[in-house]
Amino acid sequence: MAETHEERIRHAFTRQASTFEDERLNVAFMSGLPWLLSYVDPRPDDDVLDIAAGTGIVSRALAPDVARVT
Repeated sequence: MAETHEERIRHAFTRQASTFEDERLNVAFMSGLPWLLSYVDPRPDDDVLDIAAGTGIVSRALAPDVARVT
């Protein structure tokens, strides 16, 4: 049986997922992260909404310091 569109998308992203953590492959995103985070003052009771989160680099950086990231 042929894969559905959703299954093809899920498989494609699953194959790519291991590269999301590789800083060598995300230099453009990772190099500006400290600068971006220097403008944020996260508090333990904050809820963060990450719009256009991409691979979630910013969300994951903020998650330990806030109540919830969506």
